[in-house]
Amino acid sequence: MEAQARSAEFMDWVTARRRHLHSIPELFFQEHNTSAYVRSQLDLLGISYRYPVAGTGIVATLGSGKPVIALRADMDALPIQEAAQESWSSSRPGVSHACGHDAHMAMLLGAARLLSQRLRHLQGSVVLLFQPAEEAMGGARKMIEDGALQGVEAVAGMHVWPSQPPGVITTRPGTIMAASDRFVMVVRGRGGHGAMPHMSVDPVVAAAAVVLALQTLVSRETSPLDGAVVTVSRFNTGPGASNVIPDQVELQGTIRALTAHTFQRLHARVEEVAAATAAAYRCTCGGVAWSAVPYPPTVNDPGMASLVLDVARALFPGDGAAADAKHVSWAAAAAAAAGVEGGASEGACAVSHHGGSSSSSSSSSSPAGLMVADKAEVSVSGGGWCAPGGVKAQLLDEPSMAAEDFSFYAQELPAVMTFLGIGDPALGTDASLHNPKFTMDERQLPLGSALHAAIALEYLKRNQPDAEEGAHA
Repeated sequence: MEAQARSAEFMDWVTARRRHLHSIPELFFQEHNTSAYVRSQLDLLGISYRYPVAGTGIVATLGSGKPVIALRADMDALPIQEAAQESWSSSRPGVSHACGHDAHMAMLLGAARLLSQRLRHLQGSVVLLFQPAEEAMGGARKMIEDGALQGVEAVAGMHVWPSQPPGVITTRPGTIMAASDRFVMVVRGRGGHGAMPHMSVDPVVAAAAVVLALQTLVSRETSPLDGAVVTVSRFNTGPGASNVIPDQVELQGTIRALTAHTFQRLHARVEEVAAATAAAYRCTCGGVAWSAVPYPPTVNDPGMASLVLDVARALFPGDGAAADAKHVSWAAAAAAAAGVEGGASEGACAVSHHGGSSSSSSSSSSPAGLMVADKAEVSVSGGGWCAPGGVKAQLLDEPSMAAEDFSFYAQELPAVMTFLGIGDPALGTDASLHNPKFTMDERQLPLGSALHAAIALEYLKRNQPDAEEGAHA
C-alpha cells in the first residue's frame, strides 16, 4: 500500500481531486456540488454509500462485519476571498477552502481507493464519513443524529496543520483541541454630540471598558495551568460622523477552554461582567447571543492516539520516524515550520502550481479509469510524498486552542484527531488556517491517504474477536 501511495500516478490522482474540490468551494450545508463530485468518485471506485445524511453528507462503507471504524473528512468552505490565482483557485468570489477541507476530502478519497483494492483482505468494515458544516452549525452533530455512527465502534479524523513542518504527524491522548463558542453583545447608551459628552450616556467608553474587563476572566479568574481564551474581535459603532456619539456599540468575539467546567464558567462570567461593567457607565448590556451549536473540547481516546503513533512509526520507518514518540510543543512546531530547525525544503520533490501540459487533465483518465476533473492540471517531479526532514510521528505536549466539531464524535465513541504537517515556507504553505493566503502542500496528500488507510487496517487487525479473546485469556 505504501508503494502504491508513493507512486507518481497516485500523486497525480489525489492531487487532481483536491484541485477540483478546491475550485468549487461551498459554505456549510450548501455543499451540493461538492457532495455530487465526491459521490461520483465513490461510484467510479465501486464503493456503496448512503445519501443524503445531514443534508449533503455521505456515509460510504467498504468491507463487511465487525469490527467497524469510521474515517471522517469535512466538506465545507469558508467565506474568505482566496489570495492565490491559480488555474484551480476558487471559482466563487468570497468563498474558498482556507482550512484545507478540500485536502481532507481528497485524502479520504485516496484512502478509499487504496482500501478498495484490498477488499478481500479487510477484516471488518471501514466507514467513510464525508461531513458538511464543520465550520459552523456542528455538522458532525447532525451526522450523528442522522445515524452516521450506527454500528461504528471507533472514529479517526485528520486535519492538515500549517504550523507543523511537512511530513510531521502529531497527536496526543486526552484533550487535543479546545471547546469554542462565539458571542455577540450590544452595549446600549444614549447618543449625542461629541462636543457635549456630558449630555449623552456614552456606550463607546462603556464598551471599551467591557473589552478590558473581559480579559480578567483569563488573567485573574482562570488557573495558569488551565487553558482559556476570551477574544473580542469586533467593535462596531455603526455608521456616522466622527463628532457623533452613537446610541449603541456591538461587540463580537469568541471564548475557548480545554475543559467543560471552564467553558461553562466563561459563558456565565462573560454575561455577568459585561452587564455589570456597562452598568457602571450607566449603560446596559443584556441578552448576549451565543452560537446555535457551541463545540465541546475534542478529547482523544488514549488507545486510539497510541494506535496512530504506532501506525505512523511502522508505516514510514525509512523516513526517519523515531522509535519512540518525540514530544513537540506548538511553539517548537511553529518554529520548525518557519525554518528555525530544518524547516526548509532543499532538494524537495516539486509539484507544479501552474497550468500547461500535465500527466493528468480533464480529457484523460488514470490507469484506474477515473476521470480527472477540470482545473486539475498536475505535474509531479517524482512520486509520493516529500518531507524535507522525513516523515515523523510526534507526541504533542500541549493541545491547540483551535476547535473542531469532530469533538461530537469523540463524545460518542473512542476517537482520535491527528494533525498532518504541511508548513513549508519555501512553498508558502505555512500561512495559518482561515487565512486568505492559506494553501496546501500537495506533496502530503498521498501521505494523508496512506495514513488514513493504515489506521483503519491496523484498527481492524487489533480488534478482531479472536484477538480480544486472547487478550482477556
